Amino acid sequence: YDVKIKLNGTDVESGVVATDTLDVSKPITTRYAYLLPASAWVEGQNMIELKIPNPSPETQTASFSLQVFTNRNRLADAIPLETITLNSDTSWRVVQINPETKEESTSAAILASNFGIGIDKIDGMENTAAKPIWLTEEAPVPTAIFEVDFNIDTEFREGLIDFVAPENVSIFLNGKEIATARDMDYDPEPFQVYSLQLVIDKANVTIGKNTLRFVVSNSSPYRGLLASVKIVKTGKEEVR
Repeated sequence: YDVKIKLNGTDVESGVVATDTLDVSKPITTRYAYLLPASAWVEGQNMIELKIPNPSPETQTASFSLQVFTNRNRLADAIPLETITLNSDTSWRVVQINPETKEESTSAAILASNFGIGIDKIDGMENTAAKPIWLTEEAPVPTAIFEVDFNIDTEFREGLIDFVAPENVSIFLNGKEIATARDMDYDPEPFQVYSLQLVIDKANVTIGKNTLRFVVSNSSPYRGLLASVKIVKTGKEEVR
């Protein structure tokens, strides 16, 4: 039969595929599937109209079923995203390494008292909720190490780090160096600091716990690390 199909009031050119037969010697028993193009569907309710010609003077019986297919990428795109923001503050860890045994110990970071850079002087982080952090020093240390963790329990979509620290910073993710000795970017006169940015490569992210490590090298009197990490992952809400 030459079945006419409308989807949402519009005639559609549907592909026809033979899917089954009750008796291969009797073509009349062949069942067909009509493939409706994805472009004809709309979000929300859809209406399908079938017009089936009947050349017989007798009433005929017609039956059909509907199957809707999609793919994993489209399903993932339909799930709302979840954004995690990790702003430097006293919840971040200071890592100290014993020079003899190489063993690491951790303690809570403190708010930097000698950062010396007003947030309003940092282009790109003027409205950040991050706080400059440092460690307790009896004497100035040449290297300070900070860590923060984030958890991925769905699909990682993207990540971005904004950061400022005199004099330079190297960044590690799960033990792999992803930025090497990035110098602070600034204009001396008039004084203006520019935040540095680093995109997190999905290949370096694992399911479960992930650890970011910031290694700050600093011989200046200005002491501190200011950083904001944005992680975007697929949410857990089901598609409805």
